Amino acid sequence: MARVPTLLLACLISLSASYYCALAPVPATAAEVLVSQSSKPSLRVERLGEATGFLTVTFTAGNLFSPRIVESLSRGLPATLEYEIQFWKKRSAWFDKLVAVNRLSYRVVYDPWEDGFRIVTKEGSSQAVFDIDHVERSLCFSVTGRVADLAFVDSLATYFVAIRATLRPLSAEDIDDVETWLNDGSENGGRGVRAIPGYLFDMIVGLSGLGDQAVTGRSGFFRVEGNKVLPGN
Repeated sequence: MARVPTLLLACLISLSASYYCALAPVPATAAEVLVSQSSKPSLRVERLGEATGFLTVTFTAGNLFSPRIVESLSRGLPATLEYEIQFWKKRSAWFDKLVAVNRLSYRVVYDPWEDGFRIVTKEGSSQAVFDIDHVERSLCFSVTGRVADLAFVDSLATYFVAIRATLRPLSAEDIDDVETWLNDGSENGGRGVRAIPGYLFDMIVGLSGLGDQAVTGRSGFFRVEGNKVLPGN
């Protein structure tokens, strides 16, 4: 049987136990209930527009960085934020058609030497470090992304944009990297965390409170004439 990374697995199980102990029945005040409800993740499409021949969407994702995720980031665990922007064509007599998909991906890592966070994209890592509030403002507020090339948009059709935001504070690959580092860079100790079935890993991470934060949002219906975005029906 492949070796199971007992240290890391035990840490996750310990986090799970702590999480559920914290959920012991405690009477909640009305104010606490309101705060809990208002802190749920949300996503709002602000506007649609045009830039350099592309249809663009601007949106804001709120409350993705929960206190538990901020704590895990501060302790050195990386997180990945991904936005999936879907461009849909409305069809009255059939299912709506998915026309195009664009993804924006950002990785947030803690730099202990600089005592701040770096934002990593496919272009590379930011030179500067930021506090967590700056990271959240930069990655979640009034984000603009491409939707589709306007040259391929039908002016007679009605469309809408759907966006899914997912913040992944922990993955099997992240733990595998940590375990390799703990083993002095050696990968000869077995398959490590990859020995754990995917469904079991996801369950443990979910119980630990370090599972994905996800939220979806969508625009209203619209049409495109030239470079103008007009209300649709």
